[in-house]
Amino acid sequence: MACQYKPAGNVPGEKPYLEGPACSKCPQASECRLKQCVVNSDLDVALPAEGKQTTTSATTKLEVFQHVIFSAAVIFTLA
Repeated sequence: MACQYKPAGNVPGEKPYLEGPACSKCPQASECRLKQCVVNSDLDVALPAEGKQTTTSATTKLEVFQHVIFSAAVIFTLA
């Protein structure tokens, strides 16, 4: 599995970030969450509202674990 980020980054000799206060250069259609710019349309999916406590049930954790194990088995079989 590989992730492709655009625009291209990780240029030798250059920093992968801009210096300055967190979120000081966020685009207009975004806001600052956890010191990172987040597009407003992704807020409900990407992060819970600040200050809200979220919980994860044991069943949910087990389901996620089962998906991870299944995915690893498929990748191992295909490799």
